[in-house]
Amino acid sequence: MPSAWDTALKSRSRRVRAKIRTTIAKCEESGAFGNFTIRNLLHDRFLSNSAANDFVDLFISFSNASDFSSLKSAFIQLCRSHALCGGEIGLKPYPKRIGRAIDKSRFINILVTANAITRSRAERLMQDLEKGTLTGTRRILLASLYMSEFGVWISWDRESNGEDPPFAFLRSKDAYELRNALGLPIDRAVLRRQPLLTFEYSGRAAGMLYRPTTADAADFLRFSVRQPPPPPESDWYGLTVPWQDDPHDKLQASKGLYPPKRPEALHGKIKFPQPITCETLYTKP
Repeated sequence: MPSAWDTALKSRSRRVRAKIRTTIAKCEESGAFGNFTIRNLLHDRFLSNSAANDFVDLFISFSNASDFSSLKSAFIQLCRSHALCGGEIGLKPYPKRIGRAIDKSRFINILVTANAITRSRAERLMQDLEKGTLTGTRRILLASLYMSEFGVWISWDRESNGEDPPFAFLRSKDAYELRNALGLPIDRAVLRRQPLLTFEYSGRAAGMLYRPTTADAADFLRFSVRQPPPPPESDWYGLTVPWQDDPHDKLQASKGLYPPKRPEALHGKIKFPQPITCETLYTKP
């Protein structure tokens, strides 16, 4: 199955295709887009045709550029305009239980920005939700708030097709292990051992679940499109990219790599579904 990029490129003249390939090669050599972004774009089979054509047009317009910072900025903007374009996941029925993990401090900031509430109110709501002490009034308030500004990356338990808790594979409730499995950024939050907030709610309550694309990931370094094409029955969603260069990973022939790759998809901006649970994970010493 050809990628969306290949399909879009076929309609262009030979001269234009040559110019685009030259620009692509320069981008890869410059390192401006990270290790996988360009490769993802070229091999993405979930990307919509309209998005692929817009990306081709973008690289045509920057074919004579020598400074790739402007191209990268335009690329990120175009990614945002084509978010959630990967089509619906093929897994039916939807996973009964899906999970989300995000840095706790970052989530509080999102909650404040997306709903114009104070930080103290956001923190109290999350504390009550985690403890299971939300009163009727506060539960109604929570259900009226958005839990994100944009699309949300989610996962589920692949072995049970979402019947079991989404993070049941963890050997221990350790933020470090979950960050690793989901391929979350190795950033300041990791270095400072900041807590991770996890959510569990119904896959149906999230609305449509979308297959992840290069447009959703933008320049995120821990995303990889699925290639070569797996069997159709396994081509329903994305897979996370654990920290394979992490020194804590241990490969055992009998058990495979731990933590294992997890299924991943996205849903759109939604308000807090009911029921929903959350838990804070910390990095163990």
